Amino acid sequence: MLENEFRRVTYGDALQILNQHRERFHNPPKDGDNLHRDHELFLVEHFGNLPLFITHFPVTCKPFYARIDDANPFHTLSADLIVPDVGELFGGSLREHRYDVIASKCGSGTEFEALKWYADLRRFGGPPCGGFGMGFERYLQYLLGISSIKDAIPFPRWLGHCDM
Repeated sequence: MLENEFRRVTYGDALQILNQHRERFHNPPKDGDNLHRDHELFLVEHFGNLPLFITHFPVTCKPFYARIDDANPFHTLSADLIVPDVGELFGGSLREHRYDVIASKCGSGTEFEALKWYADLRRFGGPPCGGFGMGFERYLQYLLGISSIKDAIPFPRWLGHCDM
């Protein structure tokens, strides 16, 4: 894997590729929706079974704090890393640091009151930053070549099993 460059494609270009092969999917891709696992695995295969970064997801696919792309306000400055046999391994974005933008995304009334603390973090200053999340079990699944994620979970959990 490390001997090859990771591929990159925007969400819009990925969607065009997927739509050219719509008949292969039980759930055809729709603009503005998250990609399904079968979409992700098809894209990895399409790009030579190499890890693939999908960038510039629509605003509807990412959390409210994801930075909006100034060049296209319908997209975010974000990326997901898709790997063979697993699908999404990492997902991340730049964070919105402009108070006026984050305040408008937090809504109004009760919704804004619930998120006011987050907007205040931006109002009182903070540097532009970003972050990502990794699925630990997916990482193990990929590294160890485990076909089912259920076999990569070190501590099985289910409803009512983990009393706090």
